[in-house]
This record gives sequence, structure tokens and C-alpha cells, in this order.
Amino acid sequence: MVGNNPAKLAAAKNYLSNLGTVNVHQLNLLDATAVADYANRLSQQSHDYLVMLPVYFHPTPSLTTRLKNMTAMLDSTKPPS
Repeated sequence: MVGNNPAKLAAAKNYLSNLGTVNVHQLNLLDATAVADYANRLSQQSHDYLVMLPVYFHPTPSLTTRLKNMTAMLDSTKPPS
């Protein structure tokens, strides 16, 4: 997780803003941290995963939970190194 790194949180908000699917002002610190962690996982994965982003990135109370679940899914689909 990115913790309280302001640069990474800002980068996560910018990442979502560029997608145009979420109001970044509605993200709290926990959400932004989860977003940054998920974005970091995505950067290590196939670009096919980017197709899922507009479906999932809508501001809801469960945003952090869904991001954590998606991060776990990405981790579980990593090929052996």
C-alpha cells in the first residue's frame, strides 16, 4: 500500500481523473490509497485489465472494498515468476 504518500495519492487521483469515470473529489484517503495500490498492480499486469476500469470506478461507499478485492484478484492471476 502507498500509505500516506501524498505524491502517490495525487497520482492515483490523476489516474482516475483521466479515465473520466469517477469524481476524484469524492475519494477519501483510504479510497485513494486503494486506488493507488490497484493502479500499481495494474501497471504490472496485461493491458487487458484496463478494460475493466470504467466498469468499476464509480464513487460508491464500497469503492475501497471493491478495489481491494480486484487487487487480490490480480495477485491471484499473476503468472509464476
